Amino acid sequence: MNHYPSRPAASITLFSIRWLYEFAISLWFVLFGIVLMLPAVPAYAQNETNRLTYAIPAGTLKSALVGFGQVSGAMISYTESEIAGKRSSGVNGSFTVPEALNILLTDTGLEASKRVEGGFTLRPQASAITGQTLPLMTVSTSADTLKQGTAEEGYRVSNVSGIGLWDERSLRDTPIR
Repeated sequence: MNHYPSRPAASITLFSIRWLYEFAISLWFVLFGIVLMLPAVPAYAQNETNRLTYAIPAGTLKSALVGFGQVSGAMISYTESEIAGKRSSGVNGSFTVPEALNILLTDTGLEASKRVEGGFTLRPQASAITGQTLPLMTVSTSADTLKQGTAEEGYRVSNVSGIGLWDERSLRDTPIR
């Protein structure tokens, strides 16, 4: 005769329900932890083509960049010396992140370049050609100087102008290694 301890059916059901409840709670905490550990996609990457509404007042460039970063979520790298004493006219309206940043940097002498890993770096603006025309110059030569050093003259020149260390030395006086 086999004597196995028997459990009442109610205790098995209560045990199963309690185990299921604890498993569900544990699973919830694990999944919540995984979601928190996932790298967040930067807001500026999502808004690169989307328009955001900006209401950044005119003021120091530093305060304008801080306000811009809060609205767009974009990371902007710069040194304090680059933005020291510069002012921004602000930005108001609906723009993409690059458009709004370019508006903020208008007349500051800085431009934003996009970084590969995301965000922007501020750097001095490259000088642009302003459409100025150089004054007209006249170049003249005489027939005497054209003939010097030519094959007809045997590659000889009568006037030697030196440049650099050896100045006006003749070729014979120049040391050769």
